[in-house]
Amino acid sequence: MVVDSSGGNTTERSEMGNNERLKEIMYQHRIPQWKLAKQIGVSENTVQRKLRSEMDDETYKTYLKAAEDIINGNGKERMDKNS
Repeated sequence: MVVDSSGGNTTERSEMGNNERLKEIMYQHRIPQWKLAKQIGVSENTVQRKLRSEMDDETYKTYLKAAEDIINGNGKERMDKNS
């Protein structure tokens, strides 16, 4: 599970869109866009486009799962090294 440690106002956070929440998680955990793209299996440009505007819940869940996998050390980079 991803924990938000910024300590900001809960009301402000609940008004954030999915793309803004994902950007914040990526920033907090220092996840570069290229690494998220590799984990999902899309190009970095696709990630950039998705982060520009509000993403639907299903896309957000996919991107969030990929971010959590990277944070928890289950990213594709790690899997590639173990193969």
